[in-house]
Amino acid sequence: MKVHNMMEEIVASRVNILFDQVSEIGAEWFSCGCPRCRLDTCCYVLNRIPPQYILSSRGVARSRAEENRQLIADIDTLVMEGMKLVNASKRPLNDHEKYAELEMLTEGPVYNFPTFLGTIYDGTTFEPLNDVQITLKQENELAVMIDRSWINPYKTNSINPGTYTFWIQPQFEEKLDAQKTFSFSIEATALGYERLMSYFSITLFSESLPRYAYNTTHTLKLQDLYLFPKDM
Repeated sequence: MKVHNMMEEIVASRVNILFDQVSEIGAEWFSCGCPRCRLDTCCYVLNRIPPQYILSSRGVARSRAEENRQLIADIDTLVMEGMKLVNASKRPLNDHEKYAELEMLTEGPVYNFPTFLGTIYDGTTFEPLNDVQITLKQENELAVMIDRSWINPYKTNSINPGTYTFWIQPQFEEKLDAQKTFSFSIEATALGYERLMSYFSITLFSESLPRYAYNTTHTLKLQDLYLFPKDM
Protein backbone atom coordinates (compact mmCIF):
# COMPACT_ATOMS: atom_id res chain seq x y z
CA MET A 1 0.00 0.00 0.00
CA LYS A 2 1.37 3.42 -0.99
CA VAL A 3 0.43 6.47 1.05
CA HIS A 4 0.86 9.97 -0.36
CA ASN A 5 0.60 13.49 1.05
CA MET A 6 -1.61 15.14 -1.54
CA MET A 7 -0.64 18.58 -0.25
CA GLU A 8 2.74 18.18 -1.95
CA GLU A 9 1.21 18.25 -5.43
CA ILE A 10 -1.22 21.05 -4.62
CA VAL A 11 1.51 23.22 -3.08
CA ALA A 12 3.91 22.56 -5.98
CA SER A 13 1.19 23.56 -8.43
CA ARG A 14 0.38 26.80 -6.59
CA VAL A 15 4.08 27.64 -6.23
CA ASN A 16 4.68 27.32 -9.97
CA ILE A 17 1.57 29.34 -10.83
CA LEU A 18 2.41 32.19 -8.46
CA PHE A 19 6.10 32.26 -9.39
CA ASP A 20 5.12 32.63 -13.05
CA GLN A 21 2.57 35.34 -12.27
CA VAL A 22 4.98 37.38 -10.13
CA SER A 23 7.69 37.02 -12.78
CA GLU A 24 5.32 38.30 -15.48
CA ILE A 25 4.32 41.44 -13.57
CA GLY A 26 7.97 42.15 -12.69
CA ALA A 27 7.60 42.74 -8.94
CA GLU A 28 10.48 44.84 -7.58
CA TRP A 29 11.32 42.36 -4.82
CA PHE A 30 11.36 39.37 -7.19
CA SER A 31 14.91 38.44 -8.25
CA CYS A 32 14.94 34.69 -8.98
CA GLY A 33 12.49 32.04 -10.10
CA CYS A 34 14.89 29.13 -10.55
CA PRO A 35 13.86 25.54 -9.71
CA ARG A 36 15.83 25.71 -6.43
CA CYS A 37 13.94 28.81 -5.26
CA ARG A 38 10.67 27.12 -6.17
CA LEU A 39 11.61 23.99 -4.22
CA ASP A 40 12.67 26.10 -1.25
CA THR A 41 9.29 27.81 -1.33
CA CYS A 42 7.50 24.45 -1.52
CA CYS A 43 9.41 23.32 1.58
CA TYR A 44 8.58 26.56 3.36
CA VAL A 45 4.84 26.05 2.77
CA LEU A 46 4.75 22.30 3.46
CA ASN A 47 6.57 22.82 6.77
CA ARG A 48 3.75 25.11 7.87
CA ILE A 49 0.58 23.25 6.88
CA PRO A 50 -0.80 19.92 8.09
CA PRO A 51 -0.36 16.99 5.68
CA GLN A 52 -3.35 15.20 4.16
CA TYR A 53 -2.48 11.58 3.46
CA ILE A 54 -4.35 9.45 0.94
CA LEU A 55 -3.83 6.23 -0.95
CA SER A 56 -1.92 7.17 -4.08
CA SER A 57 -4.68 5.79 -6.31
CA ARG A 58 -7.37 8.10 -4.94
CA GLY A 59 -6.95 11.12 -7.14
CA VAL A 60 -10.51 12.27 -6.53
CA ALA A 61 -9.53 13.36 -3.01
CA ARG A 62 -6.95 15.72 -4.46
CA SER A 63 -9.54 17.18 -6.84
CA ARG A 64 -11.87 17.92 -3.94
CA ALA A 65 -9.08 19.52 -1.96
CA GLU A 66 -8.23 21.79 -4.88
CA GLU A 67 -11.85 22.95 -4.97
CA ASN A 68 -11.58 24.18 -1.36
CA ARG A 69 -11.19 27.91 -1.94
CA GLN A 70 -10.18 28.70 1.63
CA LEU A 71 -7.48 26.04 1.56
CA ILE A 72 -6.05 27.41 -1.68
CA ALA A 73 -6.21 30.97 -0.33
CA ASP A 74 -4.28 29.92 2.79
CA ILE A 75 -1.69 28.09 0.68
CA ASP A 76 -1.30 31.09 -1.64
CA THR A 77 -0.69 33.36 1.35
CA LEU A 78 2.11 31.10 2.56
CA VAL A 79 3.52 30.75 -0.96
CA MET A 80 3.81 34.53 -1.31
CA GLU A 81 5.44 34.82 2.11
CA GLY A 82 7.87 31.99 1.33
CA MET A 83 8.66 33.40 -2.09
CA LYS A 84 9.53 36.80 -0.62
CA LEU A 85 11.66 35.29 2.12
CA VAL A 86 13.56 33.05 -0.30
CA ASN A 87 14.16 35.97 -2.67
CA ALA A 88 15.29 38.17 0.20
CA SER A 89 17.66 35.59 1.69
CA LYS A 90 20.76 36.65 -0.25
CA ARG A 91 22.88 37.50 2.77
CA PRO A 92 26.61 36.73 3.37
CA LEU A 93 25.91 33.42 5.14
CA ASN A 94 22.47 32.80 3.71
CA ASP A 95 22.54 33.32 -0.05
CA HIS A 96 22.14 31.30 -3.25
CA GLU A 97 25.88 30.70 -3.60
CA LYS A 98 26.32 29.63 0.02
CA TYR A 99 23.52 27.11 -0.11
CA ALA A 100 24.56 25.87 -3.54
CA GLU A 101 27.77 24.75 -1.84
CA LEU A 102 25.98 22.94 1.01
CA GLU A 103 25.59 19.31 0.02
CA MET A 104 23.18 17.13 1.92
CA LEU A 105 25.12 14.78 4.15
CA THR A 106 24.42 11.14 3.33
CA GLU A 107 26.27 9.46 6.19
CA GLY A 108 27.28 10.07 9.78
CA PRO A 109 28.01 10.24 12.54
CA VAL A 110 26.36 13.66 12.85
CA TYR A 111 24.60 15.83 15.39
CA ASN A 112 20.98 16.29 14.32
CA PHE A 113 19.39 19.43 15.69
CA PRO A 114 15.72 19.70 16.57
CA THR A 115 13.74 22.56 15.11
CA PHE A 116 13.78 25.52 17.49
CA LEU A 117 10.37 27.05 18.14
CA GLY A 118 9.90 30.30 20.04
CA THR A 119 7.41 33.10 20.64
CA ILE A 120 8.05 36.78 21.33
CA TYR A 121 5.61 39.14 23.04
CA ASP A 122 5.14 42.80 23.83
CA GLY A 123 6.31 43.11 27.44
CA THR A 124 3.51 45.55 28.32
CA THR A 125 0.47 44.10 26.53
CA PHE A 126 1.61 40.45 26.39
CA GLU A 127 0.40 40.30 22.79
CA PRO A 128 2.48 38.39 20.20
CA LEU A 129 4.74 40.79 18.30
CA ASN A 130 5.05 40.97 14.52
CA ASP A 131 7.87 42.54 12.48
CA VAL A 132 10.51 41.47 15.00
CA GLN A 133 13.82 40.39 13.50
CA ILE A 134 15.12 37.29 15.26
CA THR A 135 18.76 36.32 14.67
CA LEU A 136 20.13 32.97 15.81
CA LYS A 137 23.88 32.64 16.37
CA GLN A 138 25.97 29.59 17.25
CA GLU A 139 29.27 30.34 18.97
CA ASN A 140 28.93 34.01 17.89
CA GLU A 141 28.48 33.07 14.23
CA LEU A 142 25.25 33.22 12.26
CA ALA A 143 23.76 29.72 12.51
CA VAL A 144 23.47 28.08 9.09
CA MET A 145 20.03 26.64 8.38
CA ILE A 146 19.34 23.22 6.91
CA ASP A 147 18.27 24.87 3.62
CA ARG A 148 17.12 28.25 2.31
CA SER A 149 13.47 27.61 3.18
CA TRP A 150 14.52 28.17 6.82
CA ILE A 151 15.44 31.83 7.17
CA ASN A 152 18.04 33.32 9.51
CA PRO A 153 17.51 36.10 10.51
CA TYR A 154 13.76 35.53 10.64
CA LYS A 155 11.07 38.21 10.90
CA THR A 156 7.85 37.41 12.76
CA ASN A 157 4.65 37.98 10.80
CA SER A 158 0.86 38.02 11.00
CA ILE A 159 0.41 34.49 9.64
CA ASN A 160 1.95 32.97 12.77
CA PRO A 161 1.92 35.97 15.17
CA GLY A 162 5.01 36.29 17.33
CA THR A 163 6.30 32.86 16.34
CA TYR A 164 9.74 32.11 14.96
CA THR A 165 11.40 28.84 13.93
CA PHE A 166 14.93 27.72 13.06
CA TRP A 167 16.37 24.41 11.90
CA ILE A 168 20.16 24.05 11.85
CA GLN A 169 21.97 21.82 9.37
CA PRO A 170 23.44 18.54 10.73
CA GLN A 171 27.04 18.80 11.90
CA PHE A 172 29.79 16.19 11.59
CA GLU A 173 31.13 14.17 14.49
CA GLU A 174 33.90 11.56 14.38
CA LYS A 175 32.29 9.09 16.78
CA LEU A 176 28.84 7.59 17.15
CA ASP A 177 26.98 8.33 20.41
CA ALA A 178 29.38 11.15 21.25
CA GLN A 179 27.99 13.89 23.48
CA LYS A 180 28.37 17.62 22.90
CA THR A 181 26.80 20.79 24.25
CA PHE A 182 26.05 23.57 21.76
CA SER A 183 25.61 27.19 22.83
CA PHE A 184 23.34 29.68 21.07
CA SER A 185 22.28 33.29 21.33
CA ILE A 186 19.13 34.98 20.07
CA GLU A 187 18.99 38.68 19.22
CA ALA A 188 15.56 40.28 18.87
CA THR A 189 15.15 43.77 17.41
CA ALA A 190 12.05 45.74 16.41
CA LEU A 191 11.28 49.37 15.62
CA GLY A 192 10.42 51.25 18.80
CA TYR A 193 11.59 48.47 21.15
CA GLU A 194 14.69 47.83 23.20
CA ARG A 195 17.10 45.27 21.73
CA LEU A 196 16.94 41.89 23.51
CA MET A 197 19.60 39.19 23.84
CA SER A 198 18.79 35.68 25.05
CA TYR A 199 21.05 32.65 25.51
CA PHE A 200 20.47 28.91 25.68
CA SER A 201 22.34 25.63 25.19
CA ILE A 202 21.41 22.12 24.08
CA THR A 203 23.18 18.80 24.57
CA LEU A 204 23.03 16.28 21.73
CA PHE A 205 24.30 12.78 21.02
CA SER A 206 25.71 11.98 17.60
CA GLU A 207 23.60 9.72 15.40
CA SER A 208 24.49 7.38 12.57
CA LEU A 209 22.59 9.25 9.84
CA PRO A 210 21.57 12.86 9.19
CA ARG A 211 17.90 13.80 9.37
CA TYR A 212 16.31 15.85 6.62
CA ALA A 213 12.66 14.86 7.06
CA TYR A 214 10.80 17.47 9.07
CA ASN A 215 9.22 15.99 12.19
CA THR A 216 7.01 18.06 14.49
CA THR A 217 7.89 15.79 17.44
CA HIS A 218 11.60 16.67 17.11
CA THR A 219 11.13 20.25 18.30
CA LEU A 220 12.66 22.27 21.13
CA LYS A 221 10.32 24.91 22.58
CA LEU A 222 12.40 27.91 23.61
CA GLN A 223 11.69 30.20 26.53
CA ASP A 224 9.18 32.96 25.71
CA LEU A 225 10.76 36.35 25.00
CA TYR A 226 9.42 39.82 25.82
CA LEU A 227 10.31 43.13 24.17
CA PHE A 228 9.72 46.43 25.94
CA PRO A 229 9.11 49.83 24.28
CA LYS A 230 12.06 52.23 24.33
CA ASP A 231 10.06 54.98 26.03
CA MET A 232 9.42 52.97 29.20
